[in-house]
Amino acid sequence: MSTGLTPTEPDGRPGTFTLLAGAWLTDHTSPGRGNLWLWPGTHLRFGRYLAERGADALSRVEDMAPGSYPKIELGDPVQAVGPAGSVIFAHYLLAHNIGDHAGSADDEGRETLYYRLQADGHRDRWQEAVTAPLSEFA
Repeated sequence: MSTGLTPTEPDGRPGTFTLLAGAWLTDHTSPGRGNLWLWPGTHLRFGRYLAERGADALSRVEDMAPGSYPKIELGDPVQAVGPAGSVIFAHYLLAHNIGDHAGSADDEGRETLYYRLQADGHRDRWQEAVTAPLSEFA
């Protein structure tokens, strides 16, 4: 899974942001074709994890397993599907990953533009944003 936890910013701050926005340039209507997988609610569970351990736990990769995500209950994943022109928004802490491609090599490729969005003032309050995941949406 990926959360954008790495790389860090030049000043050493974790590379946090408010929201991932993905604009689908091609159809993503069929599951199992490399769709984005999402684990609903993980942004809230990860936020509780960070609230208990402190925002600096983002930089303690050794506490994460496997990779750069903590040992929290993930739940069942869902595949994102939709037509070209759709936009998907995902919280910075939401567990997500690319999916497998069960089609043939001749299938049309998928194209998505991703943007990392930051609310005004995010850099100054990133610790609050990761320990209270809905704070920037109030």
